[in-house]
Amino acid sequence: MFPLGVYIHIPFCIRKCPYCNFNSTVISPLPESEYITALLSEMRLIAGERFSHYKVVDTVYFGGGTPSLLSPDSVEKVLDTLGTIFVFSDGVEITLEANPASLTTEKLQGFLKSGVNRLTIGFQSLHDRLLRVLGRVHSSQDALETFYLAREAGFHNLGVDLIFGVPTQETSELVDDLEKVLALTPEHIAVYNLTIEPDTTFFHQLQEGAIVLPAEEEEVEMYKRICGMLADAGYDHYEISNFALPSYHAKHNQKYWMRKPYMGLGAGAHSYKDLNGSWGMRWWNSADPHLYMDRVVSGQTVIAGEELLTREEALKESLFLGLRRLKGIHLNNLEMHFNMSLHELYAEVISHLVEADLVEVTHDTIRLTSRGILLSNEVFQSFF
Repeated sequence: MFPLGVYIHIPFCIRKCPYCNFNSTVISPLPESEYITALLSEMRLIAGERFSHYKVVDTVYFGGGTPSLLSPDSVEKVLDTLGTIFVFSDGVEITLEANPASLTTEKLQGFLKSGVNRLTIGFQSLHDRLLRVLGRVHSSQDALETFYLAREAGFHNLGVDLIFGVPTQETSELVDDLEKVLALTPEHIAVYNLTIEPDTTFFHQLQEGAIVLPAEEEEVEMYKRICGMLADAGYDHYEISNFALPSYHAKHNQKYWMRKPYMGLGAGAHSYKDLNGSWGMRWWNSADPHLYMDRVVSGQTVIAGEELLTREEALKESLFLGLRRLKGIHLNNLEMHFNMSLHELYAEVISHLVEADLVEVTHDTIRLTSRGILLSNEVFQSFF
């Protein structure tokens, strides 16, 4: 049985970014004590009801929102309680997402002491002009100082997140960002293409013509620069948006891409596990943090919905997620698992993608080409 991953959602932010469609909200004062109490109650309940046959946890991920708004004591309570229910594996990866504006030396030392051993810092850009466009509350200097403080505090596994394709962003600004980040030598770098999601401020501004995105050709050039510069610096491009130094691939995120089990806790969190007699089960919690806390306190279920996957759905999901990994998918393993021939099911689709130079197929592997990486959404949609 595979070890379990645990995702813990902290839905609180200082300010809602105009591009963000994640489950996050601005609440002041922060209901930290009440939320942590609810988390611990849910953890005990869901671990017993739905994950009792899992014994070992090898990844924990505090995501959000802004998890770094929590106090180290709260993080320690969560990890201590989790450690009484499961056994942490040797080398367990415990990640906390952080915003530069929410960290101090004292908090960083506290998070490290609590058990967090991997920190990912949301730089997004190192140009103050672009940070203002993105609605961030920190400056470029805040981001750099936070990174230095994290190193001094003792973190040896640091990740940096950047965004490209920002309205008015120029390729030269992205290159400058990359040069500055590479000078820091973080263990992990994630560079995400800005996508405009429905019901976000950017979505409405784009419709109104208030913002203009870089041209597609310029975004392609930006992505090529990203891949080239990070490869030259020794980073392994192991997923479409993710790059890491050797031995520093994000273990938790790979659970999603490989459809391994994970337990989601908190408002809006999703969970997934294999289930005898089906091709996987997924469920998700109430997204509203107040409703989530109220339901836990009153003994009601926080699960807002669930689904049992069919074999075809699970296969499509395996393709969509597996192709995100640059090494691709082992066809023999996939076909043995599902007892279905990929070539028979998707012969025309695969033939078209190969002819369009979007995927390449060997005797045992299908993976994105360089062009396919740039047009990955087109590839994924082909299977649906």
